[in-house]
This record gives sequence, structure tokens and C-alpha cells, in this order.
Amino acid sequence: MARRMLSIPKVVLLFQTNEHTHRDILSGVLQYERIYGPWSLRILEGRQGERTVRSLDSWHASAVIGVIQNSLYADVVAALKVPMLLIDPADPAALPAALKRCCSFFSDAVAIGEVAADYFLARGFTRFAYVGAPLEINWSRNRGVAFSKRVAQAGFACRTYEAACAMSDDYEALRRWIKSLPTPTAVFAAWDVRGRQILDICLTEGIQVPSEMAVLAVDNETLICETTIPTLSSIHLDSKRMGYEAAKFIDELMRNKRKQRRPVVRYFKPLSVVTRASTEGVNSQDPIVRCAL
Repeated sequence: MARRMLSIPKVVLLFQTNEHTHRDILSGVLQYERIYGPWSLRILEGRQGERTVRSLDSWHASAVIGVIQNSLYADVVAALKVPMLLIDPADPAALPAALKRCCSFFSDAVAIGEVAADYFLARGFTRFAYVGAPLEINWSRNRGVAFSKRVAQAGFACRTYEAACAMSDDYEALRRWIKSLPTPTAVFAAWDVRGRQILDICLTEGIQVPSEMAVLAVDNETLICETTIPTLSSIHLDSKRMGYEAAKFIDELMRNKRKQRRPVVRYFKPLSVVTRASTEGVNSQDPIVRCAL
């Protein structure tokens, strides 16, 4: 017998669908719900005109899955007192006390940094640089630390660009920093948007990619990676599976199949590196060979 409509779980999904990774995670959640639902869903994407997060209190939600974007989201969600699963919380230490006890799924920042370092090391690079997100976001910082440590283990140093302001305001400072790097240098960008910015600087400054500067980013958002000049190599994350497993996890909490005595933290390793023109080629220390290439 089909379940009565009143018994259908009401699940809140908090994602910014302008970000490729969030869309993939949301896709995984919806795939699970289509198979094992139905759920009544309220998807808040931060779009103009949609209902605000403040309206959730009157909706009597059964559970929450998603990304906490700001303190307003954090306070409203914490007050719901329903099963919750946070996805890549930007700064867990700054969350309200109620959310610090929530379970969390993360893209494995350490594994991402190590994959990037191993990729460049295998191609014979000896100079390395990392360009992170501004304002010390934890996932960006952790990716850069892991990248630098792996490079150091191989006997090399890594230069790190530290933005002192929002990314929209630091283009000139980044341009000067990129121009100061010796060539050839392998540059790891925290995510594809940053990678595109670096390639744009190389294009306007006449820096040859990849012979003088090879660039690798994260997320593998084809809209960005396939339209840069040259095309951008990127690390493909396991985001859809994370979303599917997140939905499965919260479903078990709602059905009381999982006894949650302590917060569960789970990490998802990246799937692969998708090589494109920004890293494709032979690395050489000889400037004449680089020019020919």
C-alpha cells in the first residue's frame, strides 16, 4: 500500500546551483530521492524571488541537507532541530553550537592537494605555486597545505599566493604575482574559477601555457574548462556520489535506522585528473625548447 501523503518526509536542500560542484551534489541527492522517495523537497538555491530561508520554520521540515552559506542560514537551520547533514561546511569552528554536533560530508581537501602535486611531479616539474581562494576559506587552505607538503616531500619548494581581499578586487595583485614567478612553473589553482583567472593573466601578459606556466584547477566544470585559452586541466571530484550517499544517510536518520551517538564525518576522494591543454605537453628547462613547443 502506498504511503499516505501526510507521511512523506519534507527535506530541505540548501545549495548554490551557480556552482558546478553544488549542482553535482544536488543531482546525486535527487537521484537517490527518485529511487527511494518520494520526498517533498524545498530546494533553496539563493535565487532572486524564491522563498527565503526564514520561511522554513513554518514548513515543518523533516531533515536538512546542504551547504550553510552564511550566519543567517546557520541560525535558521540550527533552530529547526531535525536531522541534518552539512556538505563541505566552510568553517565548522564558526558554526553555532547546535550545528557543530551535526554530521558532515567533505570533499577530501588533503587528497585533492596530493593528487595535484603527484600529477605535476610525474611531469618533471621542479617549480611549484599555489593560488587559493581569498579570505582563508578552510577547503582552499587545506588543499594548498597538502599540495605544498607533497611537493616538499619530493625536495621542492612551493610559492603560495595569499589574497588579502575578495577575489573580485585582487586581480592586479595576482597579475603582479604571476609575472614574478620563474618559468617553467606548475601552478595549482584552488578551483576552476581561479584557474580561468590565471589563464587570462597568462594570455594578456604573453606567458606561454603550458611551456612557461602549466595550470591545474579543481571541479572540472566543463563550461569553464572547455572555454579558456588554452583549455583548463582540472581535478574531477566525486560530487554526485557524495550527494547520493548524503541522501541515503539522511534517509536512514529519518527512518531511525541509524543511531547517531556522535557526529559522523566522511571524506570523498577525487576521481581523476582531466588533462587538457593547460598542462598537456613536455616540460623542459631549455627556453628554446619551450618556445618551440
